[in-house]
This record gives sequence, C-alpha cells and structure tokens, in this order.
Amino acid sequence: MLGPYGTAASRAEYERVISEWEARGRRLDDPDPVDLTIAELLVRFFRHAETYYGDGSKEYEHFEKTAIPLTDTYSHKPANDFGPAELKVVRQRMIDHHAWSRKVVNRRVNRVRQIWKWAVEEGLVRPLKTRLC
Repeated sequence: MLGPYGTAASRAEYERVISEWEARGRRLDDPDPVDLTIAELLVRFFRHAETYYGDGSKEYEHFEKTAIPLTDTYSHKPANDFGPAELKVVRQRMIDHHAWSRKVVNRRVNRVRQIWKWAVEEGLVRPLKTRLC
C-alpha cells in the first residue's frame, strides 16, 4: 500500500519501491534466497564482474584465480551452507596446493568474502548471521 492517492507520502513511497526494484535489476524481491550451488553463484558473479571490472582486466583475472580452490573444493555445495569453517578449508587449500604467499592468500580470501558480500546484496544468499542460527 502506497498511501492515499496523489499525496506527497504516496509519491515518496512509490519512488522508494521503484528505486528498490531497479536496484535489484528489475526483479521482484525474493524473501528466501535461491539455493544456488557455489559453482552457480560464481557463474553469476563472473557475469557481474565482466561488466563491473571488464573481462580480461587484472582484477577479473585475480577473481578467476581466487575461484580455483573454491570450485575445486566446494563447487556442488549450496552457497548458503558456505561459512567460516569452509573458508578456512579454502584458505588452507590455497596455501597447500597453490603455494601462494601469505599476502596473496590474504588478498584472495578477501576476494572470496567480496563475492559473498555481492551475493548477499543481490539476494542470492542469506547473510551469514542468519545462516549460523
């Protein structure tokens, strides 16, 4: 309900609703995030990253390298089930199998967090607080 027709309050509410709709990519709000696998989530993220960073950019390449240990370990796991324990496993895999320096590992772990922050903003996964309850 937007309020009484023609009032300033109804116009303001209409503007708010339309702004939210456009911010979600002109999609209706889905109260329960879709149960995507991590692989499916990454496909959507890289579609976003192509336009945001540019396909072939250095940052895009960093995200591609970051995704390798993530998909090697948890590609079929539901993205909503990915939490701190799984992130530790991915971090250890970066150390053990890729021989990346501590600085590189820390940056790549932060990129994994960045992917999940983006996914929460897009409504693709629940915020971590609700997933731990």
